[in-house]
Amino acid sequence: NHFETLLPNPITGFALKQVKDKFGSDEVNVEIIENSERYSLLSRIKLISKFGLRSMNGKSIIYPYWENIARAYEDILTPLTFLQLITLLFSVIVAIVLFIKWIKFKQFTFKKLIKFIIEFINKKREELKKDEEI
Repeated sequence: NHFETLLPNPITGFALKQVKDKFGSDEVNVEIIENSERYSLLSRIKLISKFGLRSMNGKSIIYPYWENIARAYEDILTPLTFLQLITLLFSVIVAIVLFIKWIKFKQFTFKKLIKFIIEFINKKREELKKDEEI
């Protein structure tokens, strides 16, 4: 009740298009799965909206055990991906807030920094002159 094929995919989506063309457009009882980017970040993000619904399939397709295992891993990775995105979003927001606070309340400017460096150098020169006089 299933076919599995390995095709070269020189252009992204080429093999999938070839298989869809050969099987026709009857998507009611046929499901074509392309696995080359199954666990990529973009694929996992797309699965977040289908979480909990995708594993229950209304089609009369019995998947082989390796496909069931792959789908189970996708179901496990979906909430982890969601947590990764939330953590990343939180980190970016905190970094932006800290950067804005740093810019808003900075106590120095470039001009003050140059003035401080020049004064520091002059102070060190004076100390060296005093040491040479002694």
